[in-house]
Amino acid sequence: HAALLIGIAWLLPFLLQRALTPSAERVAVLGLRKGIRDGLDQIEREVSQAIDVYQSDWKAQRAALESLASSSKIEMPEPQPDNRLLQRMLKINGDSAARGAAGKAANLEW
Repeated sequence: HAALLIGIAWLLPFLLQRALTPSAERVAVLGLRKGIRDGLDQIEREVSQAIDVYQSDWKAQRAALESLASSSKIEMPEPQPDNRLLQRMLKINGDSAARGAAGKAANLEW
């Protein structure tokens, strides 16, 4: 029984020390995971901040553009086609559309 008692007295502290001492591999893995997690969190914060700045700038630019557009009512003339055949076709179609609208209005009065 004395050998068993000596074995337990020696084996128990050895196993406890081995279980409680962190291995280099485990420490390295935990350090890498923490570093990656912290790096990704920092990237997320910076991207979120950049998106917020971009969004606020975009809203300000849009408000300025809407203000400018509402304050200046410039009407642009319709561009004239360079092709004479196309110009004649558009003129004919425009005239027939005007005649068609007048004809429909005349039919409604009957």
